[in-house]
Amino acid sequence: MPNNVNNRMRYTRQAIVTNTFYQTPRFLMAGEFAGNKISNNARVLYTLLLDRHRLSIKNGWYDDNGEVYIFQARRNGKSNRVVKGNDNKSYAGIK
Repeated sequence: MPNNVNNRMRYTRQAIVTNTFYQTPRFLMAGEFAGNKISNNARVLYTLLLDRHRLSIKNGWYDDNGEVYIFQARRNGKSNRVVKGNDNKSYAGIK
């Protein structure tokens, strides 16, 4: 947990080690994706899907061909959906 000292946020070493962070790939900030080529929402969506992808690999959610599945519960609570990693690339603007 950050400490508030003199109206400045200070993080201890323990806070940094125990926090969980999302990692945004550098290519989303440079090259063909630099500037306004894609929206920040698309960058966040890609980062969140990448995090889910890593979780799926950690949990062994892939088929015999090594294709990874992403399990995402819908917020409306009506159903769950399993998506193969490559099935929704076009939705995120990825080719």
